[in-house]
Amino acid sequence: FGLHHPRFEAGFSAMVWLAEHGYINFQETIRQEALDQAVLSQKAFLLLSSRSQLAAAEPADPGELPPSVLEHSMTNISQLRAARADGSSITLRRCVSYLLSHPPIGAS
Repeated sequence: FGLHHPRFEAGFSAMVWLAEHGYINFQETIRQEALDQAVLSQKAFLLLSSRSQLAAAEPADPGELPPSVLEHSMTNISQLRAARADGSSITLRRCVSYLLSHPPIGAS
């Protein structure tokens, strides 16, 4: 198959790192090409679905949004998606640093 592109290697290494730190679970690696049966762990799900204090991306007019939509827009996953859509590596780095600097929910 030859050598993988550095971007692929970085993505694969990131997935392995996430597994080593308890953010995802997977059944096995397929050579050094893929992870089989990869799923979010409870730790990652709780982190991503919890409310963010970062406010990297706030709604344009929060007064016009229903409370449920406004609440969803303030979750960590919504903030991360907005940072990715923004295309700013600085905003994305800030969101990821924020997420990784917080202890897992329920941890002492």
